[in-house]
Amino acid sequence: KILAEHASDNTNRRARLVAKLTELLQTADFYAIGQKLAIKSSSPAAQLDEQINYLIANSYPKLSYLKVLQSDVLAEIRATFSMTDMGQSSLNLNGEEGNAQAVKDVREYLSLAASQSRVLLSDLTERYRKRLYGWPEMETALIIARLFMAGEIKLALDGGDLDASSAFEPFSKGVRHRNISILKRKSTDAGALNRAKLLYKDLFSALPKDEED
Repeated sequence: KILAEHASDNTNRRARLVAKLTELLQTADFYAIGQKLAIKSSSPAAQLDEQINYLIANSYPKLSYLKVLQSDVLAEIRATFSMTDMGQSSLNLNGEEGNAQAVKDVREYLSLAASQSRVLLSDLTERYRKRLYGWPEMETALIIARLFMAGEIKLALDGGDLDASSAFEPFSKGVRHRNISILKRKSTDAGALNRAKLLYKDLFSALPKDEED
């Protein structure tokens, strides 16, 4: 009987505390990242959800660039490197499933940072892990794998060229990302291609196919 009375007292005490906290929260001011929030919800759980959503959205505004997160990102990286023809993965870079907005951001960054010197994969994944992005490390690695298979970048491991057949193992281990470096491929500009075609036409009276090589 004594134990039952204590249990009942504890239950009542908890109920009074919850009611008091709910009452206080309904009149409280909420702040996040130095800003006062206009919370619309009335229940404590919903209020907390609003604050967390605001914090994430404003700390990592570019997290939304990743429209699709892989359920098994390592399997996707392995499948990407297993493609038989270089250039195939360009088909996966433009749609929502390929996270086109995220790919565009990485591509633009590499066009500046990796055009003249190599960028370590570990530095790249760290850049996109932090604010303003918040991207998972392996999702960034997957984007790099796809750009490599699309022929847009070169990869090197410990100073030597890295090919698709041996790339998965170091990619799959975050600790080895510091040994992988990225260099942007230089593409021939349209003017140079046209001049080469004209020269070819003068020499052989036929235009070559629209390929850079």
